[in-house]
Amino acid sequence: GNSPPPAAKQAPTIVGLAGRVYFAGEWVRSAVYDGERLAAGSEVAGPAIIEYAHACATLPPGTQGSVDPFLNLVIDVGA
Repeated sequence: GNSPPPAAKQAPTIVGLAGRVYFAGEWVRSAVYDGERLAAGSEVAGPAIIEYAHACATLPPGTQGSVDPFLNLVIDVGA
């Protein structure tokens, strides 16, 4: 078929630290990632900010982001 091969899990590189980000009533330090450099299989734990050329994503504490084989950011909020 047209399915991409399964991706191996990869640890993304932090490109910076946000001074303070406000999540759910409190200020927390947050890692900042370059979303354009996240490969399939990358995983990011919140709190995090993922910057793209055209947008950004925020992951609150307790959430997990992963990049699927099509390079989509999939955020698990732990429902």
